[in-house]
Amino acid sequence: MQEAWLTAFAPINLPFTVALLCFAGYWLLAAVGLFEFEGGDGGGDDLAMLGWLTGSLRFLHAGEVPIMLVLSIFSFCGWSLSMLANWYLNPEFSTLRGLLFFAPILMVSGLLTRFIAAPLRPFFRALQGTSDDHVEIVGKTGRVLTSEVNEKFGLARIEYKGSPIDLQIRADPSVKLHKGDPVLFVSRDEVSGYYRVVPNNQPELN
Repeated sequence: MQEAWLTAFAPINLPFTVALLCFAGYWLLAAVGLFEFEGGDGGGDDLAMLGWLTGSLRFLHAGEVPIMLVLSIFSFCGWSLSMLANWYLNPEFSTLRGLLFFAPILMVSGLLTRFIAAPLRPFFRALQGTSDDHVEIVGKTGRVLTSEVNEKFGLARIEYKGSPIDLQIRADPSVKLHKGDPVLFVSRDEVSGYYRVVPNNQPELN
């Protein structure tokens, strides 16, 4: 036990250990109610603010799965791989040798996170769907939350009776949509639950 503790806080493992502890602290505070975990919201606001990192997070299914959950999974995978790699392949905890593992650990962690998060997408789609199943979305207008919208990714928000509803959206490749742009919901994919949108230049009437 003591060896595992010392390994976790060895300089070469310390970044992963600190990140894991931070996320563990977040979930602990969420459990006692100091943070609110929005399970039905994929984290569109957070994702939109991350700019150039959005593409990487989309690969990890952030947006369809809450971003804090995705980052927590990524952190745990990175920490586990770092511990194992340095325990078996770098028993002296050489900083130079440990740095050689850093990039491969990040890449493998990304692949593992994508694999783990993929089956969670239907659950969070269904969870999100409970907030709009009583609302006729098609024909309504909203605002884009993410930095862009394409055929595989996008989030938009509508206001319904004073409450926001965040929805998965998709757009044709020829359509250029960015954060804050007004959109019109024109159809819904019943299988995946996302909405097809087009630009909207008319005043929003929800």
